[in-house]
Amino acid sequence: MIHDRRLGLLRIGGLLVVLGSTLLGCASNGPAPEGTASGTPSASSSSSPASSTSTTPPAARPSTTVRPTATGAPPVAKTTITLRAVGDCDDCQFQAYLTRNGRTSKYSTPRRWLDRTPSWTIATSLTRNFAIGFTDLPPDTVNNQPTMVVLQYEGVSRGATLTPAQARTQSSGSYCWRGTTARSYRITVRVATIEVTNPDEDQRATDPTVPQKLVYATPLVGNAGRFHPTFAGGLGTRTPRCP
Repeated sequence: MIHDRRLGLLRIGGLLVVLGSTLLGCASNGPAPEGTASGTPSASSSSSPASSTSTTPPAARPSTTVRPTATGAPPVAKTTITLRAVGDCDDCQFQAYLTRNGRTSKYSTPRRWLDRTPSWTIATSLTRNFAIGFTDLPPDTVNNQPTMVVLQYEGVSRGATLTPAQARTQSSGSYCWRGTTARSYRITVRVATIEVTNPDEDQRATDPTVPQKLVYATPLVGNAGRFHPTFAGGLGTRTPRCP
Protein backbone atom coordinates (compact mmCIF):
# COMPACT_ATOMS: atom_id res chain seq x y z
CA MET A 1 0.00 0.00 0.00
CA ILE A 2 1.34 3.30 -1.08
CA HIS A 3 -0.13 6.50 0.45
CA ASP A 4 0.60 9.82 -1.27
CA ARG A 5 -0.75 12.58 0.98
CA ARG A 6 0.25 15.42 -1.29
CA LEU A 7 -1.97 14.11 -4.12
CA GLY A 8 -4.68 12.55 -1.97
CA LEU A 9 -4.03 9.05 -3.53
CA LEU A 10 -3.94 5.64 -1.92
CA ARG A 11 -2.59 2.63 -3.93
CA ILE A 12 -3.64 -0.78 -2.68
CA GLY A 13 -2.18 -3.49 -4.81
CA GLY A 14 -3.23 -2.63 -8.31
CA LEU A 15 -6.02 -0.26 -7.21
CA LEU A 16 -5.64 3.57 -6.98
CA VAL A 17 -8.07 5.12 -4.54
CA VAL A 18 -8.76 8.92 -4.48
CA LEU A 19 -9.26 10.15 -0.95
CA GLY A 20 -12.03 12.73 -0.23
CA SER A 21 -11.34 16.24 1.03
CA THR A 22 -13.13 15.47 4.28
CA LEU A 23 -10.79 12.58 4.96
CA LEU A 24 -7.81 14.71 4.12
CA GLY A 25 -9.10 17.43 6.44
CA CYS A 26 -9.43 14.98 9.27
CA ALA A 27 -6.09 13.38 8.61
CA SER A 28 -4.21 16.57 7.98
CA ASN A 29 -2.69 18.53 10.88
CA GLY A 30 -1.77 21.51 8.65
CA PRO A 31 -3.39 24.96 8.87
CA ALA A 32 -6.69 25.59 7.16
CA PRO A 33 -6.58 27.76 4.04
CA GLU A 34 -6.96 31.51 4.66
CA GLY A 35 -10.49 32.69 4.09
CA THR A 36 -12.20 29.38 4.96
CA ALA A 37 -14.51 28.84 7.90
CA SER A 38 -12.57 25.93 9.22
CA GLY A 39 -10.34 26.14 12.27
CA THR A 40 -10.96 27.56 15.77
CA PRO A 41 -11.86 31.25 15.66
CA SER A 42 -9.42 33.58 17.46
CA ALA A 43 -10.41 36.16 20.07
CA SER A 44 -10.05 38.92 17.52
CA SER A 45 -12.17 37.20 14.82
CA SER A 46 -15.04 36.28 17.19
CA SER A 47 -15.75 39.81 18.37
CA SER A 48 -19.22 40.88 19.49
CA PRO A 49 -20.62 44.04 21.24
CA ALA A 50 -20.31 42.36 24.62
CA SER A 51 -16.72 41.26 24.02
CA SER A 52 -15.39 44.51 22.53
CA THR A 53 -12.17 46.08 23.76
CA SER A 54 -12.57 47.58 27.27
CA THR A 55 -13.14 51.40 27.40
CA THR A 56 -12.58 51.87 31.15
CA PRO A 57 -10.97 55.36 31.54
CA PRO A 58 -7.58 55.60 33.24
CA ALA A 59 -7.43 56.61 36.88
CA ALA A 60 -7.83 60.38 37.32
CA ARG A 61 -4.69 62.26 38.25
CA PRO A 62 -4.68 64.25 41.50
CA SER A 63 -5.79 67.85 40.98
CA THR A 64 -2.98 70.38 40.89
CA THR A 65 -5.25 73.43 41.22
CA VAL A 66 -3.74 75.91 43.70
CA ARG A 67 -6.41 77.21 46.02
CA PRO A 68 -5.94 80.59 47.74
CA THR A 69 -5.33 80.40 51.46
CA ALA A 70 -7.25 82.51 53.91
CA THR A 71 -5.01 85.34 55.01
CA GLY A 72 -7.54 87.62 56.71
CA ALA A 73 -7.79 91.38 56.46
CA PRO A 74 -4.57 93.37 56.11
CA PRO A 75 -3.36 95.03 59.32
CA VAL A 76 -4.59 98.56 59.97
CA ALA A 77 -1.86 101.22 59.95
CA LYS A 78 -1.45 102.89 63.35
CA THR A 79 -0.04 106.22 64.44
CA THR A 80 0.98 107.28 67.94
CA ILE A 81 0.38 110.96 68.66
CA THR A 82 2.34 112.43 71.56
CA LEU A 83 1.82 115.84 73.17
CA ARG A 84 4.43 118.04 74.79
CA ALA A 85 3.17 120.96 76.84
CA VAL A 86 5.26 124.09 77.44
CA GLY A 87 4.45 127.27 79.31
CA ASP A 88 1.76 127.87 81.92
CA CYS A 89 0.49 124.32 82.29
CA ASP A 90 -0.54 124.09 85.95
CA ASP A 91 -2.72 120.98 86.08
CA CYS A 92 -3.70 120.79 82.44
CA GLN A 93 -5.43 117.86 80.81
CA PHE A 94 -5.91 117.06 77.15
CA GLN A 95 -8.95 115.36 75.61
CA ALA A 96 -8.66 113.74 72.16
CA TYR A 97 -11.46 113.98 69.59
CA LEU A 98 -11.86 111.78 66.51
CA THR A 99 -14.11 112.29 63.51
CA ARG A 100 -15.82 109.22 62.03
CA ASN A 101 -18.42 109.40 59.25
CA GLY A 102 -18.69 113.15 59.68
CA ARG A 103 -19.27 112.98 63.42
CA THR A 104 -16.75 114.33 65.95
CA SER A 105 -16.70 112.76 69.41
CA LYS A 106 -14.43 112.25 72.40
CA TYR A 107 -11.86 109.48 72.20
CA SER A 108 -10.67 107.68 75.33
CA THR A 109 -10.19 109.52 78.62
CA PRO A 110 -8.41 112.85 79.25
CA ARG A 111 -4.63 112.70 79.62
CA ARG A 112 -3.20 114.61 82.57
CA TRP A 113 0.11 116.27 81.79
CA LEU A 114 1.51 115.89 85.33
CA ASP A 115 0.85 112.12 85.34
CA ARG A 116 2.65 111.21 82.13
CA THR A 117 3.25 112.41 78.61
CA PRO A 118 -0.15 112.46 76.86
CA SER A 119 -0.30 110.06 73.91
CA TRP A 120 -2.86 108.23 71.81
CA THR A 121 -2.41 105.37 69.34
CA ILE A 122 -5.09 105.47 66.67
CA ALA A 123 -5.65 104.34 63.08
CA THR A 124 -3.53 106.50 60.79
CA SER A 125 -6.59 107.29 58.68
CA LEU A 126 -8.20 108.90 61.75
CA THR A 127 -5.38 111.37 62.31
CA ARG A 128 -7.08 113.63 59.78
CA ASN A 129 -9.46 115.92 61.72
CA PHE A 130 -7.90 114.85 65.02
CA ALA A 131 -8.66 117.55 67.60
CA ILE A 132 -7.54 118.27 71.16
CA GLY A 133 -9.53 119.80 74.00
CA PHE A 134 -7.83 121.53 76.94
CA THR A 135 -8.74 122.01 80.61
CA ASP A 136 -6.73 123.41 83.51
CA LEU A 137 -7.17 125.22 86.76
CA PRO A 138 -9.38 128.28 86.24
CA PRO A 139 -9.31 130.28 84.17
CA ASP A 140 -9.31 127.64 81.45
CA THR A 141 -12.03 128.81 79.07
CA VAL A 142 -12.10 130.99 75.97
CA ASN A 143 -14.96 133.45 75.94
CA ASN A 144 -16.68 131.23 78.53
CA GLN A 145 -16.39 128.18 76.23
CA PRO A 146 -14.25 125.04 76.76
CA THR A 147 -10.82 125.58 75.23
CA MET A 148 -9.61 123.81 72.09
CA VAL A 149 -5.96 123.68 71.04
CA VAL A 150 -5.43 125.88 67.97
CA LEU A 151 -3.50 123.78 65.45
CA GLN A 152 -3.35 126.31 62.61
CA TYR A 153 -4.01 130.02 62.16
CA GLU A 154 -5.44 131.31 58.91
CA GLY A 155 -2.95 133.17 56.76
CA VAL A 156 0.07 131.77 58.64
CA SER A 157 2.37 129.16 57.11
CA ARG A 158 2.20 125.64 58.44
CA GLY A 159 5.32 125.01 60.49
CA ALA A 160 5.54 128.62 61.69
CA THR A 161 6.39 129.26 65.35
CA LEU A 162 4.51 132.15 66.96
CA THR A 163 5.05 133.93 70.24
CA PRO A 164 2.01 134.41 72.50
CA ALA A 165 2.02 138.09 71.52
CA GLN A 166 1.82 137.11 67.85
CA ALA A 167 -0.72 134.34 68.38
CA ARG A 168 -3.18 136.55 70.23
CA THR A 169 -3.43 138.89 67.23
CA GLN A 170 -4.64 136.12 64.91
CA SER A 171 -8.31 136.52 64.06
CA SER A 172 -9.18 133.00 62.88
CA GLY A 173 -7.87 129.54 63.50
CA SER A 174 -8.68 125.83 63.27
CA TYR A 175 -8.57 123.02 65.83
CA CYS A 176 -8.97 120.23 63.23
CA TRP A 177 -5.65 118.66 62.25
CA ARG A 178 -4.63 117.88 58.67
CA GLY A 179 -3.33 114.46 59.81
CA THR A 180 -0.22 112.44 59.02
CA THR A 181 0.90 109.14 57.50
CA ALA A 182 3.80 108.75 59.93
CA ARG A 183 3.86 105.98 62.53
CA SER A 184 4.54 108.54 65.27
CA TYR A 185 4.04 112.28 65.53
CA ARG A 186 4.65 114.80 68.31
CA ILE A 187 2.70 118.02 68.73
CA THR A 188 4.12 120.69 71.03
CA VAL A 189 1.43 122.77 72.71
CA ARG A 190 2.18 126.18 74.18
CA VAL A 191 0.05 127.39 77.09
CA ALA A 192 0.26 131.12 77.77
CA THR A 193 -1.71 133.19 80.27
CA ILE A 194 -2.80 136.48 78.72
CA GLU A 195 -5.13 139.32 79.73
CA VAL A 196 -8.26 139.70 77.61
CA THR A 197 -11.39 141.82 77.67
CA ASN A 198 -13.85 140.46 80.19
CA PRO A 199 -16.46 138.51 78.18
CA ASP A 200 -19.03 139.09 80.94
CA GLU A 201 -20.48 142.51 80.15
CA ASP A 202 -22.13 142.75 83.57
CA GLN A 203 -18.75 142.55 85.28
CA ARG A 204 -16.78 144.49 82.72
CA ALA A 205 -17.26 147.77 84.57
CA THR A 206 -15.50 146.49 87.67
CA ASP A 207 -13.20 143.93 85.98
CA PRO A 208 -12.44 145.18 82.48
CA THR A 209 -9.94 142.39 81.85
CA VAL A 210 -9.60 138.81 82.95
CA PRO A 211 -6.86 136.20 82.51
CA GLN A 212 -7.22 133.61 79.74
CA LYS A 213 -5.18 130.57 78.74
CA LEU A 214 -4.08 130.86 75.13
CA VAL A 215 -3.36 127.32 73.86
CA TYR A 216 -1.92 126.65 70.40
CA ALA A 217 0.50 124.35 68.56
CA THR A 218 4.06 125.50 68.17
CA PRO A 219 5.06 125.05 65.46
CA LEU A 220 1.70 125.09 63.72
CA VAL A 221 0.81 121.68 62.25
CA GLY A 222 -1.78 122.49 59.57
CA ASN A 223 -5.52 122.00 59.43
CA ALA A 224 -8.16 120.01 57.58
CA GLY A 225 -11.27 121.73 58.89
CA ARG A 226 -12.56 125.22 58.32
CA PHE A 227 -11.35 128.24 60.22
CA HIS A 228 -13.30 129.78 63.10
CA PRO A 229 -13.16 133.30 64.55
CA THR A 230 -10.83 133.44 67.54
CA PHE A 231 -11.13 135.33 70.81
CA ALA A 232 -7.74 136.95 71.44
CA GLY A 233 -6.11 134.16 69.42
CA GLY A 234 -7.90 131.35 71.29
CA LEU A 235 -10.66 128.94 70.27
CA GLY A 236 -13.42 127.58 72.46
CA THR A 237 -16.51 125.45 71.78
CA ARG A 238 -18.79 123.04 73.59
CA THR A 239 -19.45 121.00 70.46
CA PRO A 240 -16.27 120.43 68.41
CA ARG A 241 -16.97 119.59 64.79
CA CYS A 242 -14.50 118.62 62.08
CA PRO A 243 -14.23 119.48 59.30
